[in-house]
Amino acid sequence: MAKRNGVDRQASGVILLGGGLDSGALLYWLKASGAWIEALWIDYGQKAAFGESVAVGGLCYGLNVPVHRATIDLGDLSQCALLRGQRTNSKNASRKNKLEARNVVFVGLAAMLASSLGLPRVYVGFHQEPAAAPFPDATEDARWMMNELLNFICRPAVSLVAPFKDLSRQEILEAGLKLNPNLASDTFTCYESTTDAECGQCAHCQRKARMLKRVKARTGPECAPPEAHSKRDLLRRRKLAQKQPSV
Repeated sequence: MAKRNGVDRQASGVILLGGGLDSGALLYWLKASGAWIEALWIDYGQKAAFGESVAVGGLCYGLNVPVHRATIDLGDLSQCALLRGQRTNSKNASRKNKLEARNVVFVGLAAMLASSLGLPRVYVGFHQEPAAAPFPDATEDARWMMNELLNFICRPAVSLVAPFKDLSRQEILEAGLKLNPNLASDTFTCYESTTDAECGQCAHCQRKARMLKRVKARTGPECAPPEAHSKRDLLRRRKLAQKQPSV
């Protein structure tokens, strides 16, 4: 692919950045590849909006990535447990945390932004998912169909790209840690906390802890990444987020 001034124009695009491990690792990977990247973060009424926003601001400031922020309130359209005002339910967490067609909405907004910026790609942090996964709109089949639609309706065409589609969450974490050893503490995975400190109790926080434990078991405690947000980490992220202006 052609590069100009060290920037890969053909691979440039908009990343849907939620502030979590998958999209955070993808952001570092894309920047390392030499692509020009702009980020889109969406406040759709989720409980974790504040923590995500802080994480996104810190990640993008550190990598000199412009951030675009959009606000849409889906609270009137769904009673998904992720949304503000909804009760937490640890039983059947995957089903209760499922906001139907969420990725379709987000990808559409990202494609709209990419088109307005003249960027040819939208990047998503989709990972390896079976066809019968509880979140079918994050599967490769769904990505392929959304990509076909974007190629048809956008002029010029916009492609939907998921570089990590063949990797497990664990593999994505380990790839991200090679690019940023502090990835675990720089990102925000929690779906329940309304602050910028992860709750440590929800299914998503517990999964993150298990993955970090596996990394620690392989690398040894002296090489393992931080497992939780320390007070110093939180203060650093807040300062970085404050420095990152929205576009």
